[in-house]
Amino acid sequence: MKITSVNKKGTNNVHDVSFNVDGPIDRDALLSVNVDGFSVKADGQCLRVQSDGEHVVNEDTVRAVNEALETAVASKAQKDEQIAADHERMLASVQANTGLKRE
Repeated sequence: MKITSVNKKGTNNVHDVSFNVDGPIDRDALLSVNVDGFSVKADGQCLRVQSDGEHVVNEDTVRAVNEALETAVASKAQKDEQIAADHERMLASVQANTGLKRE
């Protein structure tokens, strides 16, 4: 998930910009995105970056949002892998305890 271009229809001003991204928006990962001075939200299939009022959305903002998105997606993937591993261990334990096969 990475910003690729400005979405001209969704952009209101330099403090409220809508961006196109390179794929589907991972809304769960987006919850952990934090960029000082800005909010980052899903807006349909676009990302909306809004200033807290004093900052202008610029190239540095896009870079910071892309870095935060990359970190959030990687962190979510790591958590998902841990959940899957924990689930697999639990199923193995249940199978061992019951003597039954998994289906």
